[in-house]
Amino acid sequence: MIILLLFSACKDEETPLSSTKQLISYSIQKSDNQGKIKNDVRGSIKGNVITMSMDQYDDLKSLIATFKYEGTSVSVNGVGQESGITSNDFSRPLMILVEAEDGSREQYTVEVVLKDAQVLSEFRFLRKDNALLTADVSCTIEDETIVSSYTFPQSKLIPVFMTDAVKVMVDDVEQVSGVTEIDFASPVTYQFVMRNGEVVRYILTLDFILIPQFTITTEDPSITEIPSKDYYLNATLTVDGKGIYENYTGKTEVKGRGNSTWGYPKKPYRLKF
Repeated sequence: MIILLLFSACKDEETPLSSTKQLISYSIQKSDNQGKIKNDVRGSIKGNVITMSMDQYDDLKSLIATFKYEGTSVSVNGVGQESGITSNDFSRPLMILVEAEDGSREQYTVEVVLKDAQVLSEFRFLRKDNALLTADVSCTIEDETIVSSYTFPQSKLIPVFMTDAVKVMVDDVEQVSGVTEIDFASPVTYQFVMRNGEVVRYILTLDFILIPQFTITTEDPSITEIPSKDYYLNATLTVDGKGIYENYTGKTEVKGRGNSTWGYPKKPYRLKF
């Protein structure tokens, strides 16, 4: 009789299993998803709905979430979830189950809201990168075109641009801002490859006043600049007509000219044919 009473007393003192089951926080960190999202995303939990505001060009297919919860486990479609490790497809509503000690469950739905994003924020031509420009030139970005009201003196130019694209291409050649030279004699299509693989295209058309280019090459290759106004040097004159005027190559003689202007960094010359 005494044994039965002791057993009954121990059984009554057992702690009941907890029914607590909730998500406390849910986010997607840029550091865990390199090259896939633009910024860290913090989910807004209201009731059983988690809203994530993300960039329209973010790659939603396989993202790793960071979360805190109360309960024994978290799962998605029967797959256990580990904060900062498990990846999921967020391109469609995601159902998350949080399980309590007593086996009860709470379901949460993750909804992604895509916000508009700017692909290209700046496109310019800098004087320091383009010898014939007299000033920096900024372009206007309108819909799927890049527009400039400036009339350029040369067609081969190096642009600088600011973009969220992971890669920028022109005719299968990757473009590097401030480095890659392009011939803009005809319209150029830029392809901006975004994080989610989408390709956004912009067309750039420029206007030109093309000035023929004169190149004087002395017979003596060791002479890098004309040394005197007093005597002629034998040389070859090459004229690049830029497709508007006829090209020319012929023999000539060259010497310096001018008085005070001879002391300028860009010196005047006299040619004799």
